[in-house]
This record gives sequence, C-alpha cells and structure tokens, in this order.
Amino acid sequence: MSSFGGHVQFGAAQFGGDPFGLSPLFCIDRMLAALDTAKVSAGGFLRTVALLTSDPNDIEALGHQLQDGLPAVLVGYTGGPYSGGLTTAMVMEQQLRLVAVCVADNLRSRTDRLGGRSIYRPGLLNLMRWAAFKCGRALNRIKRGRRGGPTEESFIAYGAETFVGVVNFSVTAAFDLYDDDGDLTGKLERLGIVHTPSDLEQLFESDNETPNTDDPTSLPGPGVAEL
Repeated sequence: MSSFGGHVQFGAAQFGGDPFGLSPLFCIDRMLAALDTAKVSAGGFLRTVALLTSDPNDIEALGHQLQDGLPAVLVGYTGGPYSGGLTTAMVMEQQLRLVAVCVADNLRSRTDRLGGRSIYRPGLLNLMRWAAFKCGRALNRIKRGRRGGPTEESFIAYGAETFVGVVNFSVTAAFDLYDDDGDLTGKLERLGIVHTPSDLEQLFESDNETPNTDDPTSLPGPGVAEL
C-alpha cells in the first residue's frame, strides 16, 4: 500500500499508509523523542532514555540498561488485543500497549526518593507524572485520528538504591486485511477512494508515491481526482 503515498506511521491502508497498521516502534520513537528533550545533554535531568529490551518487572535486567545513570525512563511495547471489524470485516482495531518504566535516583532518603520535587533530581512520583504528560502528549499528536494516552500507573520496586514505577499507555490503531492484488481500480474502491481517472498511469507523480490530484478525470466524473 506504499503506492498511496503513506508510511507505517499513518496506519491502515484505508488512510493511505501501510496495511500492517500503526507500528509500535513508531509510537516508541515518538515517546523517546519527547523524553530526549529532558536528557542531561539537552539541559534536563534524565541521564538514561532508552528502548526497554526486557520484562519491566525484571529488576536485574533493568539494571543492565541503566549504564548512563539515573534518573531514567525506558520505553517499551507489551502487546495488545485485536477486536472485530470496524467499518468492514476487513478493518480491525488493535490496542497497542506501551510502557514507560521510570527509575528514580538514590537521593538523600527513601522519602526524598519517592516524593522529591527537584527539577534536576525528581522523586519517583514526580518522574512518573512527568513521563505520563510528555509521552501522552506525543501519542496524542500522532495523525490520522489515533487515540492514545496514559491509562494506569503501578509500582514495581522500592529498593535500597532505586525506586521503580511504570506508566502504562494505550493507543488505538487500525489494522486492515485487504488483499494486495494488482487491480488498482478495485483497490481504490475498497478503500473508499472512488473516482474515474482518465489515465491510471498519471494517478501518481513521478516518484510513484505522491498522488497527482490535478489529473483530470474522464467524463462523466467528479472532475478532479482527489486522494
């Protein structure tokens, strides 16, 4: 479906993108980009911002991902269910479940580690709320009507050196089951794009991706082929 000018971040082919739907990695990249603005190197307070590559409940494995130090936020994907057809039986809906694992620094005491509000060394509660805001806003800015945001907070560990909490997120995304046959006209009709271009070869610009919306249509017809 890339011939319609879209990419994986635009979701289902009915929207002009990849039929495999909204990529979890695209969501993660958006979340990490939002968190990167608070890295120490950018004048912020986070020392580690990275992709979560282990079970968020595995404290030992988490420790191996914190080489750049604390505070830290690790972002990962934990799967999600598909539900039945939406507008047609060919279009599914999936709830993408994502997590931001927040790890607070040692600080001066257990109380400070949990509730500290220093902008440069935040306690766990402050860190989790900040991650919920930044990542939630990033997910809501994904185009094409995606619905996303924080859904729940939970706590994993209150250790001697670090406290660990998780912010859960959910993004609603479309996933389609349309066949990728060679019948361009039929494919357009199934996707709800109905027009009568005078020349199918002129449907896209020279890059074969950008729709040629100036291509006149044959008569009788709507006049302009708009994708």
